Amino acid sequence: MKKNFLYTACICATLLLSNCSVADRQGRDGSRDLEQIVRRGNVVYDMDELQTGHPHIPLLVSNGIVGGCFDHMGFQSRPNTGTPEGRTVFGYIGNYERNASSRQIQFPLAVISAGFADGSSVLNLMDSKNYRQELDIYTGILTTEYDLFGETKIQALAHQAYPNLFVMQIDRKAASPEKELVLKINCETSACQNRDFLWPVQPEKVSVRTEGNKAYITSTTNIATTEWIVDGDNPVTFKENILYIPLHKENNTVKIAVKRPDTPAPAELFDKSFAELKKSHEAVWADAWRKSWVDLPDDRAQKIWTRMKYYAVSHFPVIEEKPLIPTGLNGNIWGFTFPQDVYYVAENMPRLGFTDRSAKALDYWLHILPEVQKYTKRIMGVDGAFYPWTPPYTDWDSYEKDSVVGADSYELHNPAYVLAIAWHHYQRSGNKEDLQRYFPIIEEVSRFYVDISEPNAKGTYDVYHDNSRGQDEASTTDGKLRNLLCASYSAEYALRTYLEAAALLNAGDAALLSRAKEIYAKGYDREPLLRPEGWYATYLGDTRPAGMQKHPVQLNPIAYLPMPEHVYEGAPAVKAWQHRYQLTDEANKPITLGWTIGEFALASCRMRDAAAVEKDLSAIQLCRGADPRWIQFYESSFWEGWHLSKSYYFPMMALYLQMYTDALVQDWRGYVDLFPCLLEGWGKDKFSFHGIHVKDGAIIDGRWDNGKFEVTILPGASAAIELMVTPETGTIRAEGQKEGPATFKSGEKVTLAFKDAKPIRLSN
Repeated sequence: MKKNFLYTACICATLLLSNCSVADRQGRDGSRDLEQIVRRGNVVYDMDELQTGHPHIPLLVSNGIVGGCFDHMGFQSRPNTGTPEGRTVFGYIGNYERNASSRQIQFPLAVISAGFADGSSVLNLMDSKNYRQELDIYTGILTTEYDLFGETKIQALAHQAYPNLFVMQIDRKAASPEKELVLKINCETSACQNRDFLWPVQPEKVSVRTEGNKAYITSTTNIATTEWIVDGDNPVTFKENILYIPLHKENNTVKIAVKRPDTPAPAELFDKSFAELKKSHEAVWADAWRKSWVDLPDDRAQKIWTRMKYYAVSHFPVIEEKPLIPTGLNGNIWGFTFPQDVYYVAENMPRLGFTDRSAKALDYWLHILPEVQKYTKRIMGVDGAFYPWTPPYTDWDSYEKDSVVGADSYELHNPAYVLAIAWHHYQRSGNKEDLQRYFPIIEEVSRFYVDISEPNAKGTYDVYHDNSRGQDEASTTDGKLRNLLCASYSAEYALRTYLEAAALLNAGDAALLSRAKEIYAKGYDREPLLRPEGWYATYLGDTRPAGMQKHPVQLNPIAYLPMPEHVYEGAPAVKAWQHRYQLTDEANKPITLGWTIGEFALASCRMRDAAAVEKDLSAIQLCRGADPRWIQFYESSFWEGWHLSKSYYFPMMALYLQMYTDALVQDWRGYVDLFPCLLEGWGKDKFSFHGIHVKDGAIIDGRWDNGKFEVTILPGASAAIELMVTPETGTIRAEGQKEGPATFKSGEKVTLAFKDAKPIRLSN
């Protein structure tokens, strides 16, 4: 009880503090308040919308611990993967099983459906009147309304302050007793998992005890046990793995709570009314939107940015937990976590002000570090931290005990992304205590790269491991690949980061630091990788013709592990970016595998080329790469439609969120770049933004009006900020600085010193 009290107190204190200082930041263009700005991204279905020919995309309600997608009637009638919508299921992050390969697969905890008391189906849109469904991304609540033999209103939320809690409020006025709704919760979901997936699971053992309005369920797999409780607000019965809850009242609250030691006990939550729970949930979301927002001039950009931020926050909970799988708790295709994919989403969190959630996510990577070190020694035969391609949930000793699950387990570039999550969290927060806490991740990942770095006859270093596998998964899987480009970039970035972090903290293993300094100073041998076209091959001996890659790893120093020293006129990385559509298989069609076109767009934005960004955005094939309303992206983009079951692919969405943020403010070159990539039409329009965090934790707000702009910079941990305004805007005035020029020109880099904790203001 003490832990629960402290947990609740911390949440409340956070909300009170954050609610005090943001009123002046809302709607700075004078036309819209914050709620209106955010709700431009809401998703609304009505009968007219459903007549457009676009399919109903199930709408996501999640907090990273519990949640799922919902069908057009407000339930989950489609638990099997379909095209193009994917699954409607209820997920819990801790419901997983170990399959024969030793891989641990997350699969749904339940499926929530409904029917009428007379046995007829609620899936009856044609007899419904006044139909409307809306996902309000400002409050994180899905509301479905219709009159079907009685007025019905269903509200669903995955609670943000109590992340083990899911709530549905069903208000219903039945026209007759036989048309009362009966809620059905299927507690055993292996059948829907096995129907469509390459990774089958065994049936769960489901034990249920019902007491009046409550059902106490224990779901057991061959490796995990989940205890959860359903409070039905009406008498609950159980038969053949299904809970039945007749909704006799006009107002019915259904609560699903998972028992966890780090969250409030279900009994404490069940005592709270729906109104109380809704209010505390909405308060957290309101605070999340006050932290950061954009009000962009074109509809596509606004919808992508706001919805992608909603998805990112929905998967980074306020407690520590294993990070999201690429398609989230709906479980479309992937049932396990990839560090690289997590990084694409995690990169947005500290940039948009969520350093608290970013730290909770980092705690997971820190706490599994001892297991990762043992895994590295067992699988790779070296010291340090080689974070697995698909980390298990638990029982590390049995994971890949006899052999790896596939050649991808040897992707050498992978651990650098965990290091980057830690380092970029520090860069955007300026919090040295956090850097100290997560320094072991940086050090042990660097130790791994030092141990697979070999001196060569030229006096430089090679990256090598007998079983090495590259980020470009279309390359050979035979191992023995020397100087994999992705691995050498990852190693160089890791060592550079380690040396800088160790100097900041006056910390580190002296022997390891000495070796890291030597390797970093002498560099990795990439000269033999240089192709006649001017860019690097993916590994020594890669003689494939251009256009054979799956992923454009040559762009990593621009898009993923930023190393601006590799980005100059004529550099191989720049040549590769200029000819990016020649790198990967059939990209000009455009056909892409995975997140390739997302990386294209992010790289083009960072190269400040708005026309290139527009080209890359046009490669998103509607109905093949994204749905036409910009609700979701798919993992790949094909002319064939089979891949559409891989919907809600959050890594791809996260790359576009990064890209649109970087169009406004970016700092990957080591200094802050304002308005660096204004897309078509933006320069002669109005837009505004708030809460973009940059190096050392400075926070930037801005407003643009047809070439005139105002920018406010709140200080972070640093005494000064180095910045530049990219577009030609005439003379720029600076006010409020302690030191630095009062005026400067576009394209001129200047350093401005903060005066105590006061903001610096720029305008033209």
